[in-house]
Amino acid sequence: MNRNATFPHEVQFYSSDSALLESFARFIRNALKSHTAVVVLATKSHRESLVQRLSGEDFDIDCAMQHGMYISLEALRHGTLRASTEGEQNGAEGEKVIGHVPAP
Repeated sequence: MNRNATFPHEVQFYSSDSALLESFARFIRNALKSHTAVVVLATKSHRESLVQRLSGEDFDIDCAMQHGMYISLEALRHGTLRASTEGEQNGAEGEKVIGHVPAP
């Protein structure tokens, strides 16, 4: 990896959880429809809301999960991650995927 390479990123602010979730659901839906894998790092309630929104739009989110195209990691308050694979959660798996996230 080139240590001097730059990678684009952006920051967005939302007036409400509803606006945040709608924007994320649209982004995820478009990515998955173009056969691009998605990794979501969010709180449990946001992850559940995203799945509900995507499922409610005649989108087969379960199929995307089963094929590894939608990976959901739970952000915990103490700074670690949990990977969710077919409904199972495992803190060690999250650390294998991304590593420990320092607490703020």
